[in-house]
This record gives sequence, C-alpha cells and structure tokens, in this order.
Amino acid sequence: MSLLRNTLSLTALLIAMPAVERMSPVIIQPQPVELQIDLPLRKVDSRSQQCLAKAIYWEARGESEDGMLAVSSVILNRVKDERFPDTVCAVVYEGGEFKKVPPFNRPEWVDFRGLGKRLMCDHHHEETATMGLLADEYLKGAQNIYFRYGGPGCDLAKRFWEMGLLSSEPVEVDGGKIVPMRLINKLAPPAPKYEKEIQQAIDSGLVIEEGVMLIRIDGIKDGEKVRIDSYVNTPGLIESFAKARISHEAYFTGQCGWLFTKMLLKGEVTQKGVFPPEVLEAGPRAYFLKEAAKLDITVDQYIERRLF
Repeated sequence: MSLLRNTLSLTALLIAMPAVERMSPVIIQPQPVELQIDLPLRKVDSRSQQCLAKAIYWEARGESEDGMLAVSSVILNRVKDERFPDTVCAVVYEGGEFKKVPPFNRPEWVDFRGLGKRLMCDHHHEETATMGLLADEYLKGAQNIYFRYGGPGCDLAKRFWEMGLLSSEPVEVDGGKIVPMRLINKLAPPAPKYEKEIQQAIDSGLVIEEGVMLIRIDGIKDGEKVRIDSYVNTPGLIESFAKARISHEAYFTGQCGWLFTKMLLKGEVTQKGVFPPEVLEAGPRAYFLKEAAKLDITVDQYIERRLF
C-alpha cells in the first residue's frame, strides 16, 4: 500500500527550476576554531546554547560531527556578521521560529492532478529547517515552508493515535503494565524488503497503489500571483519490482542516492562542504534531472498565473 507524499506552500527555489535566477553559492566549511572567536559572553548564555542545540538537532541530527559543526559554524558566523541579528537565538529564529505542533496538525484537502482530493497534514521533515535557514542565501527569502503528508498509512496512524496506541507512556492492563507503542511495533508486520517478500505482497493483491510527490511554490512575480507545481514521477511498486526487483520507495530513494554518488565520482559536484541538495548549482541540478529521467524518474512542472 503506497503512501501519498506532498510538500505544500513552499515559497522556495526548486531543484526542478534550473531557469530560475540563483544567487552565488555560499561554501559551508566546518571550522571548529572559529566557533569561539569574537563572540561576547552574553551571546553564548544558556538560552543561546539551547537555541543552537535545537538548530543542530533539526538540521543535522544523524549527521557526522563535521556536519553538526558546519551548522554551528553557519549560525555563529552570522552572529558576527552585521547583516544578521547579533545573538544566536535571533539568528536561529529570524523570520520565524521552530514550533512544536500537535500530531496531524492543520489538515487540508489538496486536489492533486490525476488523483483528486486527499487529506494532508503537517509532517516532521528536515526540509522545513534547512530551507528556512538557507532562505536568504539560496531561496529568494522564502517564507512559510511546510512539509505535509497523507494517504492510507497516515489515516491509519491517526486512528492509532486517537486511541492512544502510539503513546510511550505505560498503561495498566490486567494487573500488568504495557507501553502501547511497543505493542504496536511488536505486532505490526515489517514492510517487505527482500525480493521474495515483495513478490508475495504483489501476489496477495494490492488494496490500492497510489502516490504523489508535489513541490508547490506560491509567490508574486512582476506584480502577478504565480503558482508553480512540480510533480515527481517515479515507477510504482509493480513497475519498480519488474525493473529492479525492489520496492517503489527503495527504487526512488535508492536510485537518487546512487545518482548523487555517481555525480561525486565523476566530478560533477565541485562545491565543497556539507550542504543539502537545494544548494547545488544549476549545472549539477540539470545533470541530476537528466540522469534521473533515464531511470524513469521525471518532473512535470505546471505554472499558473492569476491576472487579477
């Protein structure tokens, strides 16, 4: 059963927009020594440490030490730059703030081309943090960046959450204590990942196979309201299995990961440092999209203008 994946209300630069004017890249190079230079003590108090820690968590959790240092370096160098606020928290929260919202926040019906309306909710993903912090340098001052998610799997998770089955707090049952989330994890069947398991899932019959990945930009250009929708097309489960004997999600993420590795080996990426894909220059972006198309991973772009 495929999930719907959707990114909404992004006023940001896309990998699918090589024609859009881009700013000169800022090379991010970890410099641990610089982290302690020219920073008055008032700027590194306990609250500043908390703000910095949160930014590192949201941007570089799971990354290497160098990746975390790169995030720290960018933030602290901005503190010293007169073009930016002069405290760590002001830099981290400039133009907005990290907000903790309840699960399944801001449900909204979204009409997808060729699929119809599906209910989407806010979803925890790294793009909202990385794009927010890179908005001024690379994304033309993007604001209101959201990542949203929906589909059958999300609907099922919401029902579990409403019943308290996703709680990590123990509950008493027949004189004993059970953690609902652990019970769900124990009883839920694992997603098929090996060839025989995927074949069995296909042979047993799919209830539904549908999925959408949409990157939407809303903004104003030349005084007119403009919406740019970019739909990512990729083989579904049955087609991916026929092509590579793997699942559709493994095909999409795996092939894209392989392409980035190929680009590094062939010298297509000349930028240095630790940075997310949206920082790639126009040349590497175009190369990636052309190579991805050979693997049947394509992007359809629709531009709408509202005259009045």
